[in-house]
Order: sequence, then C-alpha cells, then structure tokens
Amino acid sequence: MPHPSRTIVVIEDDPAALASYGRLLGRLGHQVLLRPASLEALADASVLKGSDLLVLDQQMPGMCGLDLLERLRAGSPNGSSGRPAVLLITAFADAALRERAARLGVEAVIDKPVDPSRFLGTVERVLASLEDGAAPASPEAGGGAFLTSRIGGSYTEVPSADTIPGGIKEPQSMQKQGRFVTLALIALGSVVFGMVLAGGLNLTLPGRAADAGLEGGRPLHAAALAQMNAGSSSSIPGSFADIAERVNPAVVSITATEVSERSSRNRPFFKGDPFEFFFGPQGPQQGPPQGPQSPHRRPSPDQQDEPDIETSGGSGFLISDDGFILTNFHVVEGATKIRVNLTDDRLDYNSEVVGTDPSTDLALIKIEVAKKLPYLSFGNSETLRIGDWVIAVGNPLQYEHTVTVGVVSAKGRKLGGLSRDFSLDSFIQTDAAINFGNSGGPLVNTSGQVVGVNTAISSVGQGIGFAVPAVIAQEVMTQLRSKGKVTRGYLGITVGEITPDMAEAWGLKDDQGALVQSVSPGLPADQAGLRRGDIIVSIDGKPVGSSDEVVRLISARDPGSKVRLTVLRGGKEVALTANLGDRPNNNAAGQRPGSGDEDQGPGVEENETRLGIRVEEMTPSILSELGLPRETKGVVITHVSRVSEAWEKSLNQGDVVVEVNRVPVASLNDYRREIRKAKAGSLLVLYVINPPSRTGGDPISRYVTLRVPKEE
Repeated sequence: MPHPSRTIVVIEDDPAALASYGRLLGRLGHQVLLRPASLEALADASVLKGSDLLVLDQQMPGMCGLDLLERLRAGSPNGSSGRPAVLLITAFADAALRERAARLGVEAVIDKPVDPSRFLGTVERVLASLEDGAAPASPEAGGGAFLTSRIGGSYTEVPSADTIPGGIKEPQSMQKQGRFVTLALIALGSVVFGMVLAGGLNLTLPGRAADAGLEGGRPLHAAALAQMNAGSSSSIPGSFADIAERVNPAVVSITATEVSERSSRNRPFFKGDPFEFFFGPQGPQQGPPQGPQSPHRRPSPDQQDEPDIETSGGSGFLISDDGFILTNFHVVEGATKIRVNLTDDRLDYNSEVVGTDPSTDLALIKIEVAKKLPYLSFGNSETLRIGDWVIAVGNPLQYEHTVTVGVVSAKGRKLGGLSRDFSLDSFIQTDAAINFGNSGGPLVNTSGQVVGVNTAISSVGQGIGFAVPAVIAQEVMTQLRSKGKVTRGYLGITVGEITPDMAEAWGLKDDQGALVQSVSPGLPADQAGLRRGDIIVSIDGKPVGSSDEVVRLISARDPGSKVRLTVLRGGKEVALTANLGDRPNNNAAGQRPGSGDEDQGPGVEENETRLGIRVEEMTPSILSELGLPRETKGVVITHVSRVSEAWEKSLNQGDVVVEVNRVPVASLNDYRREIRKAKAGSLLVLYVINPPSRTGGDPISRYVTLRVPKEE
C-alpha cells in the first residue's frame, strides 16, 4: 500500500545546508518546504502548524530552533492535535538542551555532523509513527531520540551504551546485520593474510607466467618485465611506512580563497555539494572556531551586498627543491589568494599560479622559500598493471598527510561529464581511499615515485577514485613550467571507435583504426582533404588502433607541425598531410575580482572601518537576547565585513568585545578610545566572548589579534 504524501518543513539559515536537506528529503517523495530563517518561517505559522514534520536547526542567529518551537507551541492549543512532529539538528546536545527539547515535545535529536542515511532513517520512522496513528509527542509526554521505538521521558535517561555518536539509537536488525558483515570481513581478512604469509614463505605453487624462460611457458607481460628489471616495484612491501616517510615531506596542503561579486541576493537552494555539510567541518578542531572554514560562518542580513567568499582546500606535491608544486586546476581555479602549508613548519606561504591546464585539470604553482625543499620524482605510469599496489597521500577533509593504500583497479578511464575535455581522459582508477581534499595529491608506487595525480572520486560508489597518469602530468608540467600554458596539436575532427558492425559496413578486415565522424570547416583536417567517413589507420607511419590513440598522438604534436595521415576511403588507402592548429582550451582560469568600496555608515571611527567591524553599546535587552549575564560589560559586534581579517579570524555578529589591548572596555567610547590609539600596521588584541546564542551552549571566551591595515 503506498504511503500517504506528507508535508515536511525545513528551517535552516545556511543556504548550502538547506539545499542539502532539500535534496535528501526529495528522495522520499513527500512535499518539502524550505525556509531560510526563523523569523521568516514564524511569519507563516499556519504552514508550520499544518505540516507533518518540522526539521529545525538549533544554531540559527536571531532565534534558535527551540526558541522558534516554543513560540510556535505557545500559539497552539494544548494537546497534540495540530502539532507537527519535530526533528532537531544541533551541534551542542548537552543535558540541558535535551531536557528542554523533551519538554517541548521534540521527536528526535540528531547531533552534527549529520549522517545522511541515519537522517533519512529517522525521518522515515517519525513519519511512519504518524501513519500508524501515533500522535506527535506533547510537551507533557516528552520526546525521544529513536530509530525503533519511542523513548519515554528525558533524553538523559537513555543509557549511553544503547546509543551511537549522533544520539540515534541503533535498531537490533542493524546490529545483527553488522555482526554478519563483521564475520565476513574477518573471514576475508584471514584468507588474504594466509595468502600473503604463504607467498612470503614461498609456499605457493609457481604459475606458468612466473617462468618466462621455460619452453612453452607463457611469456610475461612487457610491463611486468619492465617492473622486474626496475626492481619489482609492485611487489608487496613488508610495510608501507618507509614509503610514507619518504613521500610525506613533499606533500603540501593548499587553501584557496575566492572573492566574487554577489550575483543575486536570493540564491537557488538546490546548489552545491552536501558532502561537507553532512560530514561536518573539514577536519578536527580544537577550541573555538579559528578560520573561514569553521562552522556557522554565515552572512548576516547587512552583509548580503558584500562580495561572496568561498574557501576550499586541497593537496599538492613539490616537484623541485625551489618551490614548484603540482596540483589540480580545480583546487586553485578562480582563487584570489592561495596559501600553502609545508610539512615541517606552521607557516602559510603565499603562492602564485605559474600556469594551468583545465583540459587535464592540472595546475603548477610556486612558493618562495629560503631553503631547499624535499620533492618527488615521477615514475612510469605506462608500466602500471591492473592489480599493482599504489599509495595515495593528501589532506582529505583537512586531515593532513593521510596515507591510504590500494591497487590499480583500471587504466584509461573516461569520466564524461566531470571532464572539461573528454577526449583527453585517460585516468588511472584505484581503490586507495580518496576523499574531498585529496585533490592534487600524489598517487605513488611502491618505490615512492609519482604515477598519478589524485583528481576525482565517484559520487555514488565507494573505493572508486581517479588519478591523472604521470605520463600526462609530466608533459603538462614541463610546458607549464617553461611557458605558463599548454599547447596541443589540433586537426578539427571528431573520431569514434570501429565497432564490429561498422567494420562490416565499411568492409574492414578488423576493428583497428578510428572513424572520422565529423570535420570542422576551415580547420587543418578540412584543409588537408580529410572527409567524414574516412578511417584513420596510421599517423606518421605508426598504426593506430583506436580513436583515443589518434587523439593522444595528435595532441602530443606541436601546433604548426606537419603530420602524415593514412586513411581508408572506399576500400583504398589515401595519404594526406595536415598542418596542425592549436587545440582550443575549453576553460581558462577566471579573472580575479577586486573588492569594492565599503559602506561606512555614520559615526564610525577610521580604524573601526579599516578593521572591518562595527560595534554598538551593550543594553540589557541585547544581553538578554545573547544569553549573557546582566553584569557583562563590553560592546557588541553588529557587523563584520566578509573581506576583512576579522572575518577570517571568525569574529561574527553578536560577539562581545570586553577588552582591547588588555584594557577593559565598558562602553562604546572606551572601545573607540583604545582602537584610536593603534597605529596603522600595529596589532590589536581583542578579548571576545562568543555568547550562548552562537555556541548553543556555554559562552566561549578567546583572544583575537587583528592588524590595523595601512592606509592605501
């Protein structure tokens, strides 16, 4: 029997998070309404009360999730009728918050970072309880975080042993399934360990391929012979630790910041990737937020007209001792500022882009360091075989210098829609774990040589990653280093594979060659006399077996050079000569926008403007709204420019400044008197309180240093 359609309302002030919830809930087939702010949603209370499920974010400025729920409950008649079920998302689920949630009748609480599958499971079970006739919890009954049955009473009554991280109870069916999976993995691990041990003790029977010298024996693959001659780089090492120690010092962390003009005040909700939101802040954090990638950095209403700031992270590796670094183009694309962090120090080095090649998603950047740096050398990716060991090194989710191990799963992969130039695709596929942030890091063999540049992962599978082969990366790197760009030969044709049906239709003896599917007028192929329907069988006397081979051979030539083409036309060979053109670059790096002038507002001190923050006097009503004691002295921040150091240091609207340069400030005059003393280029030390309205729990106090910008 089909499930009845339900109405789900999501209230979340972060557009990316709101879009992620919308995409996930859209899979369930229910009506999903997205509301970007508490006050806006409360103005449409009839919609909220008429919904079946409310999904609320607790950490919203102005009015948190439980405050909104309390206002909504206050306007409803007592009893459960007309009360939607409520699911609360929070980063700070302490005992007090859970007790209040239970008192307000919250059905379930999920801690951040949110696991998508558990989130959907919780939603489905809440809705299922409605279908079974169970009414949403009333304030008197209390709520419960559950996946199987309702938990009565306070959240704190649930034994911790019965829960998993995120506050969601695990059903028995999942536990049983987990036991079967665990037993299967143990059995598989035992088999693999036995095979490795047997191989190490020479207990395995030699295969025919192992004896290339025996008469009648099967000869080894050419790549295998090359690896044996090179010292068996693909053999199983006793440990990968030695390789990691050699490679890690040359792997760097890259942070790219892009500043762009806001194109529209209202952005579309269904945009962006939900990965970072659902798996939480990228990497472990200690103490209060300290950077632009910290959670809850959302523009306030008076920042809507300021430029957008996007910060992303990736990896790279040094290819020379003088600071040249190879990474992915998409890591630095459109970046206004690129910072590089090395292994052996805590400094961030500014980097300049030497050149980029969007077609292969590669970029070369450079840092200036007054010392010689460790670097990696390239291996031969052409000799890699499917099943060879490879090691991926990078900074996934800001977990720096993560080493994962796997094998070459396939070669010559094409990624279609991901690529900027599909015809140049020839990726190495590996099951070595690659995640967001690994982009640009090296894929190395068991000799510690780079055989690929980690570039992409499958969004729908696990253990499916892709790397640009070293043979391509070296060619691109050489051109970028010498001339800052990549040029490739170009004919102006599209080619396709010879299928058995085509071979029969064209009267061919085999499927070798490439079928010319189209010829662009006025380009080199057209000028040379190439026609649609021709079969290219050789280039400069070298036979070609596929369309990919045609693309690689032509692209490897310099623009302006001549190539000899042999084609089959009407069953006869025709010789042609073409003068190659310059292959167009599908995408160039975006221009770097400058920041516009800032509206200063009345009565603002010059230093205050240059710091990018505005403050106001503290009042009892503001203290109450922020959740701070009435005796708190200081000034409250009302605006932070998104293109300021204050924004980068995680200052935000609602923070309270209580000291400037270790001098207490009890009023606006005190604050301005102290910052007026600071000279351009000097440091200001602010002591700041992050109020409970921001943290969702206890206030957090910290020192923040800001350098007064020099006059331009």
